[in-house]
Amino acid sequence: ATSLSGGLDSSSVLCALATAAEARGDATRQAPEWRRAFIAGFPGTVQDETADALLVAERAGATPVVRPFTGDALRADIEAYLYQFEEIGGLYGAASWALYREMRRDAVTVSMDGHGGDELLGGYQMHVVLALLRSRGIIAEPGRTLDLVNTWRHMHRAGLTDRPHAALLAAATIPGVLSIARRLPRVGQRARAAAEMLRWHSLDPS
Repeated sequence: ATSLSGGLDSSSVLCALATAAEARGDATRQAPEWRRAFIAGFPGTVQDETADALLVAERAGATPVVRPFTGDALRADIEAYLYQFEEIGGLYGAASWALYREMRRDAVTVSMDGHGGDELLGGYQMHVVLALLRSRGIIAEPGRTLDLVNTWRHMHRAGLTDRPHAALLAAATIPGVLSIARRLPRVGQRARAAAEMLRWHSLDPS
């Protein structure tokens, strides 16, 4: 089995397993129902990637096993998670821990997973934001700035109301513009939220 989020890393692993199995054509040593994809769902939240994961599972010919999680359910497991994870560094791994527990309850003891592919090929929004903030800006480095802006926009699905506007992102890299824009209520609120996100995720806040 494997865990599947619909992201680059886990999707690549599942599709690679499926391709290898088809190329080999010998199923004599394959475990029964081996091609199962365990998916953590977060209904009603922006973190829910169930739809993407189901598309990947269908493409790979895998059997999706969706396990929806709620804040209340995860909240009840915080102490167990911290004890078994042996690290107090936030709760970012709580959902993964809960999903692996569901695998074990289904008698799965081996999981072929992929971790790190997202960071290798672009990372998350916070990494692009940091790169934009540390860049020389649209005037000094137009090509690099526009590349980062387009990368950030493509990390947001089309149609989302909060999808970044390319021209505004590029303008924000001009010296002095962001300082002035922060005086606007909505911009100031989003800037503070972004700063908080960067503070929590960056080991190098400079």
